[in-house]
Amino acid sequence: MSGSTRPAGGTTTVPRPHGDALLRWWDPVSDARASLVLCHGYAEHGGRYDAVASRLAGQGLAVWAIDLHGHGASGGERASVRDVAHLVEDVLVALDRAHAARPQLPAFLLGHSMGGLVSTALALDHQDRLGGLVLSGAAIADPAGIEPLLELDPLPEVVLSSDMLSRDPQVAADYDADPLNYRGPFRRETLRALTSGARHVRVRFASLRLPLLVLHGGDDQIVPAAASQDLFDGAASSDKELGIYPGLRHEILNEPEGSEITDRIAAWILQRC
Repeated sequence: MSGSTRPAGGTTTVPRPHGDALLRWWDPVSDARASLVLCHGYAEHGGRYDAVASRLAGQGLAVWAIDLHGHGASGGERASVRDVAHLVEDVLVALDRAHAARPQLPAFLLGHSMGGLVSTALALDHQDRLGGLVLSGAAIADPAGIEPLLELDPLPEVVLSSDMLSRDPQVAADYDADPLNYRGPFRRETLRALTSGARHVRVRFASLRLPLLVLHGGDDQIVPAAASQDLFDGAASSDKELGIYPGLRHEILNEPEGSEITDRIAAWILQRC
């Protein structure tokens, strides 16, 4: 973040049909040049992106993040997702707020992991509302290897290991200690919704035309980097960029190199304002 000034911001509760949602925002420390809606991943929440959002706000971006249904401080059964479209609706609330607050500015979308799937689904249907799409470890891989699990009874208990997130052990420790993170096994309806959502967006990659920045950790054991390569190869965008970081794990923004990657995202967005 440029300088030592911490950006102002806050939280508000947004009424939603499936339970109230928590919306966070970070105001830029100088005149805003673009708005950015940030979409968090599975089992976590928007508050984990405070350092990233503050750094982006320090470079002239007005940042918004909503806790998705069933996640963080928002309503709903913990980590239960019945349809990716429901999560898209949540992110559209944040996008509407960003446009209403600064209607003269372009709005960009940054999605991580499951949030990358949600952001891709949103972008495919609302490209005219976005200045560009940025993805980090997007959960858009071919789900063929996961779908057979849905036929098993009982469903095997699969819990994400925090060690897979980053090479920094403090990231794993903080993740495990955060009461807003869900630490239980995947729910059947969530796996079904995410695999169905991945299939739905994968057949539409060629419809993406907006500016695209696709980033992934080369040592991501949760979502293979091949998923981002597939999107990059398939997207029709004339302005697209792919970054695979060798040795980095799933949460590239929480790796030791995270500040440099955050700055890359900010620079990419500002170049397209």
